[in-house]
Amino acid sequence: MSTPVLSAECITVLARNRHQGALTVLDGISFTAAPGELVMVAGPSGSGKSTLLRVLAGIVSPDAGKIQIGHPLQALSMYTARERARFMAFLPQEDNPENPFSVQETVMLGRSPWQPFYGIACEQDRRLTQQVMVLLDVAQLADRRVASLSGGEKQRVLLARALCQTPQLLLLDEPTSAQDYGQQIRIMSTLITLCTVQRLAVVMVTHDLNLAAMYAHRLLLLNQGRAAAYGTPREVLTSTQLEAIYHCSFIVDEHPCASMPRITLSPLLPPSQ
Repeated sequence: MSTPVLSAECITVLARNRHQGALTVLDGISFTAAPGELVMVAGPSGSGKSTLLRVLAGIVSPDAGKIQIGHPLQALSMYTARERARFMAFLPQEDNPENPFSVQETVMLGRSPWQPFYGIACEQDRRLTQQVMVLLDVAQLADRRVASLSGGEKQRVLLARALCQTPQLLLLDEPTSAQDYGQQIRIMSTLITLCTVQRLAVVMVTHDLNLAAMYAHRLLLLNQGRAAAYGTPREVLTSTQLEAIYHCSFIVDEHPCASMPRITLSPLLPPSQ
């Protein structure tokens, strides 16, 4: 495997509550992401997935542990905000709901880290913006206000903005959650192509275990802030493992069209329940 461009080592985050004291949100999480690799993070709601992504993006400071990024790896704190924005892009679950800009203006904002401080777009910026909007099927919405779009359309616009940063590391928090099946496949195929062709490293949070089985190179499964499993989808996505974490029954078998696991939710509770 290539030398990592992201290394998270023993990341611990505490949430302080005046009634209950310090609660552990993340407990000793470690993993890496290399160029050309798609690492997906799954787990039940409240298991710390979004918090982990915010730590990796430098928005939340861990109480313990170390985040390093770059070539060669350096502490995240060594980078200025502008340097960080040139190296990585972060797509949260929610963005400014009152975004006053058009789709084209919003996507163009992804070029800001590369523009002079007075923010004048060049022809290359405009060309890249158009290419990315076509790639994510939002070019026809170019003049629409982002606030007027559906949830899925907004999600693709914000992903386009992140890709316009031309990052080496892309952090995505459920980028397919509001998409129909066709758009999910389009987005995931785009990400895999960027990993393969441009050697982009991607860390993506998802609730969709079948998408993880189809596309992840490695999968980090969280449970109550801890790493329950980490490895290839075939290693991680076992019925025993999933039932212990999600407390419901799963059938995990071989996908009929490809060499990958297929996860089917069963209406039955596990025997232990």
